Amino acid sequence: GRQLKLVEYGDAHTKSIYSSQKQRILSIIRPEGVRVAGEIIQRINRDGIQLTNAIMCQLKRSDAESFFAEFRGKPFFDAAISDIISGPIIALELVGADCLAKMDNLLGPA
Repeated sequence: GRQLKLVEYGDAHTKSIYSSQKQRILSIIRPEGVRVAGEIIQRINRDGIQLTNAIMCQLKRSDAESFFAEFRGKPFFDAAISDIISGPIIALELVGADCLAKMDNLLGPA
């Protein structure tokens, strides 16, 4: 089918609605952050990011190593795995316009 390419918007409000990208990301609250999870989630919500799903779980070493496989061989890999399996984590599904950039600004990059 045909596609239109927008080159200009009628006003700033329309531009802000249609030019931002809605993203869906996974964010993990690590074991040391679980005790302040409520505060973290409040900060996320204040920034206009929607929490659409959450689960608290304890990762097994094999699951953590599989999830972080791209970092295998890096000097921090073993310490990161030990940290992430040291207690329960909370996995969050977050949705929002420019969600990844907002989370980087809010909590720092991964």
